[in-house]
This record gives sequence, C-alpha cells and structure tokens, in this order.
Amino acid sequence: MPSRGRLLAFLGLVPLGAFVVVHLVTTATALSGGPRFDHVFARNTTLTAATLLVVMLPLLAHAAWGIWVMTTTTRPADLPGWRPRLRRWAAVVTLLFIAGHVVELSVPRWMGRLPGDALYEVTEAHLSSTWHSLPVVALAYLAGTAATLFHLGSSAWAAFRGSGVLLREKATAGIKWSVVLGVVGLFILAMNTIVYMATGTRLIGREPTYVPDGPPPAACTPKS
Repeated sequence: MPSRGRLLAFLGLVPLGAFVVVHLVTTATALSGGPRFDHVFARNTTLTAATLLVVMLPLLAHAAWGIWVMTTTTRPADLPGWRPRLRRWAAVVTLLFIAGHVVELSVPRWMGRLPGDALYEVTEAHLSSTWHSLPVVALAYLAGTAATLFHLGSSAWAAFRGSGVLLREKATAGIKWSVVLGVVGLFILAMNTIVYMATGTRLIGREPTYVPDGPPPAACTPKS
C-alpha cells in the first residue's frame, strides 16, 4: 500500500497538473493581444462545469487533506526529495495563490459579472498596478506561479517514485530532468506572459505586429 504522503501526491497531481499546464498555455495567448486572449477565455458553461467537477473539487480535497497532514503529523509527509519545510511552504503559497486568483477573476467570469471581452483589460490593469512604484501584484503572481510549479514538480516526482516502477539509473535521471525542465519551461512561459501584461514588453519573442480592426481611413483629398 502506498503511504499517506504518496496518496496525497497522486490526488493533487492530475487536477493540479491539468489546471496549471492548460491555464498557463491559454493565458500565454495574451502575448498575441487582447482579442485573442478574450476569445480563448470566453464564457463557456460546459467548460466551466467540467473545470469545477474535474479540477476544482479534487484540488479542494487535496488541499484539505494536505492541511490535515500538516497539522496532525510531527514528521514530514512521505514525499522523497527536497526539504520538508520548503515543500510545505510551497504548498501553502500554492493554495493561497490559486484560491485568490480563482476568487478574484475566475468566479466573476463564471458568474457572468466579468464580461469576456473585458477580461484582458481587467487582468492587464491588475498586473500593471503598483504600490510605491513597485509592481506588487505582478511580483506576487511570479512568486505564486513559482511556488505552484515547484509544488507540481515535487508531486510529479513523488508520484513516480511512489509508483514502484523500477528503471535503470539513466532512465530515472532522464525522468527527473524532464520534470525539472518542464517546470522551468512553464515558469519561463508564465514569466513572459506576466511581464508582458504588466509592462507591455516581452522578455522573449518579438512584439506582435499591429493589425488594424478594419480598412484604413480614406486619404484626405485637397480642396480645390
């Protein structure tokens, strides 16, 4: 039987992985401009219901179980790898970040209080806001994303190690580095998106070519 910590990792891996990967990839459409972003995140009742049932409910169960493990055990959860305190703090930050993000943007969009064609504008204004000249919201998003990806990567590695699959040392190392590179790649993608929406400047890639929303205005003709 797998240990309690390994079951915890399996419970959070699939919904968290699906939510994070799909959400970061779709959010990166902001790099192509507001219309594309708003089109991707247009309200869809079926998709909303699927997100709540397949992603949010398992994540709530994972979070509740994780909090119970953290508060009732004196030893770290049985997850191999990094230091227990770092894993636990990453889990706490992940929970707060996802909960805040969902309540702030997702819930109003699901309930129809945030129009689909205004989501890009609202998110851009949110990320570009400053406090004493510091982009605190964008920095919080970067920190929350980093914690979430670290938690996802450690859960993926724990799930593999807890599966009982025996591989050669090189194959195990390859899987480990694949997880690391996947996490780093997703963070670079998220960082590029966050910085672009906060500042209007890409860290990676060229700026999108401006395409006007219609035919160019007619040229002025000189009066005779």
